[in-house]
Amino acid sequence: MPDIAVVNSTLNIANFSKNFIVVDTEGRDLLTEIAIIDHTGTLIYEAFVAESATNDATDYNLKPIGDILQDFRAIAIGKTIICHYADHDRKVLQRTYHSQNQELSPHRWQCTYELAKQAFPNLQSYSLEYLSRYFSLKIRNQYFEANQAHSARYDARFTHQLYLHLVMNPDDLKQLLKPHPNPFASSRVDNPFQSHLDLKSVSQKPYETVKSILTEIAADQNRQSRGVVITGEAGTGKSHLMMRLAQERLERNRLFFINHPNDPEGVLFHIYSRVLESLIKRVGDTHHTQLEHLLAHFLSKIINRANIPFPSQKEEEIIKILENNPLDIYGNLGAEGSARKRELWLVILKKTQQWWQFTYEVSGYSLQILTGIIRYCYYTDSNRKILIKRWLAGYELEEKELQAIGLSNENWDSQFNRESLALEALIVFSKLSLLDEPLIIVFDQLESLGLPQNSNLLLSFGQNLKELFTHIKNSLIISIMFPESWQSFRERLDPSITDRQGQFQLLINSPDRATLENLLELHFQDLPFDSDAIFTFAEKEDIFAQKVIRKVINRAADYYRFKRDSIPLPQTRQQLQGKSTSQQILDISQGLLEVSKSVESLAAQLKALLTTETVETTSHATLDLLPTAHSVGIQVNEMMVRNPELTALADYLNKAKVHLEEDYKTSHHLKIITPSQDRSKLQTVLEGCREGYGFEIDHLRFGKKKVPENLVLTKDNRRFCISFLHEVGLSFTGRMKNLNQLAIANGDTHFSLLRDADAPTVRGKVGKQEIQRFNHCNHTTYVDFGLEYRVALDLFEQVIIDVQNRDLEVDLKLAIAETVNFLSDSWIARLIRGTKPF
Repeated sequence: MPDIAVVNSTLNIANFSKNFIVVDTEGRDLLTEIAIIDHTGTLIYEAFVAESATNDATDYNLKPIGDILQDFRAIAIGKTIICHYADHDRKVLQRTYHSQNQELSPHRWQCTYELAKQAFPNLQSYSLEYLSRYFSLKIRNQYFEANQAHSARYDARFTHQLYLHLVMNPDDLKQLLKPHPNPFASSRVDNPFQSHLDLKSVSQKPYETVKSILTEIAADQNRQSRGVVITGEAGTGKSHLMMRLAQERLERNRLFFINHPNDPEGVLFHIYSRVLESLIKRVGDTHHTQLEHLLAHFLSKIINRANIPFPSQKEEEIIKILENNPLDIYGNLGAEGSARKRELWLVILKKTQQWWQFTYEVSGYSLQILTGIIRYCYYTDSNRKILIKRWLAGYELEEKELQAIGLSNENWDSQFNRESLALEALIVFSKLSLLDEPLIIVFDQLESLGLPQNSNLLLSFGQNLKELFTHIKNSLIISIMFPESWQSFRERLDPSITDRQGQFQLLINSPDRATLENLLELHFQDLPFDSDAIFTFAEKEDIFAQKVIRKVINRAADYYRFKRDSIPLPQTRQQLQGKSTSQQILDISQGLLEVSKSVESLAAQLKALLTTETVETTSHATLDLLPTAHSVGIQVNEMMVRNPELTALADYLNKAKVHLEEDYKTSHHLKIITPSQDRSKLQTVLEGCREGYGFEIDHLRFGKKKVPENLVLTKDNRRFCISFLHEVGLSFTGRMKNLNQLAIANGDTHFSLLRDADAPTVRGKVGKQEIQRFNHCNHTTYVDFGLEYRVALDLFEQVIIDVQNRDLEVDLKLAIAETVNFLSDSWIARLIRGTKPF
């Protein structure tokens, strides 16, 4: 068997990662310098022969030749040795060992020079420099530079990259990855109730600080709420930290997630709506929601032997269950619909109301809200729960619906506006928590509030945040934003607000390289291979050059898709910035090698184009590096040299649309949808699109009479009124009558009335008649606002908010234009183009 072998280039990818080292030596006859790279691309040994050093030598790692040879022997045991021009390196080592009266141990050698000749028989050269530039190999994002060559470390690293490029059969790697989903597909935490991989060492100190503040609130006899502002750049893990908090604290602390408000006149109700939605989230692996946990622990503190020293039989039964496990009251008080269950829960309701009236001054609607909470937890029927959720949200219910849930119509809409309802309900939740653990209220996605066009929204948010600190006790109120957004808050809001909001300030920094490496490996924990089997040294350098957690994970996802699915690898902004013309040409050359359908034809076209357009800046030597079909000898799919922003947008839009569709199917019925929120959402979209599409935005009024929430878009003398009406009963009928009057008075305007598809059916005789009147007009459209229409609105809004929050790092105008193309036939796209939307 020859000393230097050219082995079959097909490797067992899952097992190859530990059986070779890459070696480069310097010295014409005897060794003067050596570098060794392991299978991961890491420099594990470098030494300079002390006996060969000149008097002015400044090299580190000077060692006696005997020590170097001994070190090499220990490192190389059992390893295949990879070299470029391996015959030369082997002879240098043999002669050096002979000079010390020793023999070079037998090893299996592989030569990248010979491998390249076998795989690509018609190249102009097989030097390490030529091959490295021909295949666009990079170290630390830099191409091979001749003036750095003939350094053992430098040449060894490029030899390592060249070896992996030559022997790693893409088809084998694709087959290895094919059965496994992309472990990096999800890098963004949309809300704390999601589940993502969590490396505990990331941001552990800020996390411990948050826990410490929670302990302080619980120990404070006044139970004063405290504010924490968590700042950090996009993708550093701020929202991920809240997910960790939810996963580890949700069984005792109630956590509410509040995303960005969009209606200056409805900030408190927005907060309350998101609180309600958070409360009906299940806790961990239990079958119980946060609200059920909160109520059960509260009941265990007020219905017990200390407060009821001489309990009745029914009270005794309830007390025993609460003493054993408070959550058992939802399953151990009788079967659904049984008389026993009704009677025992009636006892609970009466005892709670008595305690509440004795402990607090009963004013407003706090007692009714508490009754609604108990009713919600009492029922197991999902339809009844949805009705109570709507009741708690201030919606008018029909008499039959009220009878089904045992509640009365409080006429919130006319007697008690929703902002007041929201504040009183939030106070009720905070009072319930006083007998439990502190509440955690998380405000995220606040960056858009700092934009100039959202000045009124920011001021309203600030004033309502002040209301929370004034009236809500026993709560940790967390605000998450960019550092510059927090600076904007402090400059534009009164110090009485920001001083409470930012009582504690925590900065989240991007983790160091070692932590990022551990995070990358964490994603491989359930796979039968590690990162070394998938990513080359240069690829890892590119991945970790992104520095921020989200960008690191996204870049790893790009490489995984490329290797498993042949999806072209998008270039990052860092790669595009500051590139020389020759480097860009080499990138295009690499793209031709990997994804061109007809390499010969496309390379010829590219070469001709570069010759004519960049001849002043491009050398013929660089142009000669472009591949040809003859030299490459392979067939691949098609060339896609894409703008990285367009690549990111296309991937983002596809994923976001699928996510929104799934979310609608699984969770829409659990959400609190109000016309004002939908109107504000549409306004956010139209404001974002107005400059690029040239239209005006207004809304219609009807004196002091209430009309559906609406916006009017005017473009080229065409007017479209989009109205939202999700109410029922008298509220629906009154607004519907007034809308019909507006439609009659504005014959030049097309009216679209959008009613949420999950809103209750209009059963009233007059309400039905008003719908018929609306439909009989020739310039009106009644729309069941369901999945297709809502996803379009939500996706447009999400694009705009995500760009503003830097969750999507592209230009806003480009993002909107691509979204319009992506949803070209959607009602939003038609509307902003000035055509009939429905």
